[in-house]
Amino acid sequence: MPKKTVLHTENLSIGYKNKKIASVNDFFLEESDFVAVIGINGAGKSTLLNTLTGNLPPIHGDIKINKRSLQKFSLQERAKEISIVLSKTEILTPLTVTEVIALGRQPYTNWIGKLSSLDKEIIKKSLKQLDIEFLQNSYCNQLSDGQLQKVMLARAVAQDTSLIFLDEPTAHLDLYHKIYVLKLLKDLTKKTKKTIVFASHEIDLCLQLCDKIILVKNNQVFLETPENLIKKNHLSELFPENIVKFDKNLKKFTIL
Repeated sequence: MPKKTVLHTENLSIGYKNKKIASVNDFFLEESDFVAVIGINGAGKSTLLNTLTGNLPPIHGDIKINKRSLQKFSLQERAKEISIVLSKTEILTPLTVTEVIALGRQPYTNWIGKLSSLDKEIIKKSLKQLDIEFLQNSYCNQLSDGQLQKVMLARAVAQDTSLIFLDEPTAHLDLYHKIYVLKLLKDLTKKTKKTIVFASHEIDLCLQLCDKIILVKNNQVFLETPENLIKKNHLSELFPENIVKFDKNLKKFTIL
């Protein structure tokens, strides 16, 4: 049975009012896809994410979310389709883990924000899926960075959107925790059927774990499977070869 398409682009160009950053080759994302956005610094990864999430209007073309133009969504409608997890989140007020996760239910609650029994059940399920039930009554401003990141992921899961976007979720983590977070995200796509898209500099890990990769390169954006990305030599041409080179057999970058 074919998977459901949750996002596709049509003749899209991204950038700012006076500057085009890149043209986007039309692509489709399906439910439960685990997708990395890669490219050198300054290539336009953040611009692409901001455009795909509706925070930045496209210069040209359209983005369809579940067959509907993103530009026609109200803010509340968009919040029911797209959730966003930033790379660095600070919670200064003394909110508990459960209270922060409950914020993910705002698009669905009434005007006073009263949680229904369904909302509470979804929050409870999100705590379990991220394995943080033991933290539910802890205050977020007392958590470690890794714990807080899990809380923000649980909030995104509780928002119950078909798409979750993350901006460099493995930034500032050691190798073990980079792998841990990416495997956690991949497992979430399988458990929840949500599509997860994230910007990353961890190209070697993305090649091993992702279903699809969006490459931003030379003012172009295109989506490939990791295998096709390697086969078409896109990674071999990503960086100047005087210091680092992509080894197609090892499927990773090596230092010269």
